[in-house]
Amino acid sequence: MWGPEFLHWNHIRLAAMGGIISGYNHGSYGFGHNHTIGPVAAPLSMLDYKCVGANIILIPPIPSSDLPFTLDFMLRMKF
Repeated sequence: MWGPEFLHWNHIRLAAMGGIISGYNHGSYGFGHNHTIGPVAAPLSMLDYKCVGANIILIPPIPSSDLPFTLDFMLRMKF
């Protein structure tokens, strides 16, 4: 995963990432059944300490589509 970095403090970096996500109503930008697959951009926090790291991704809720707040957590290890 790569995200352009905005801010950096010691072991913490704030960035943004983009990709494809399903389950959201993307309207004319989406594809698949009921246009539920499409692009997404989300804020990202990257934490690094020695050989261990974590990525935390926040996808805000969309009340008009009755979709909840989504938080993704990924643990990374360097070998």
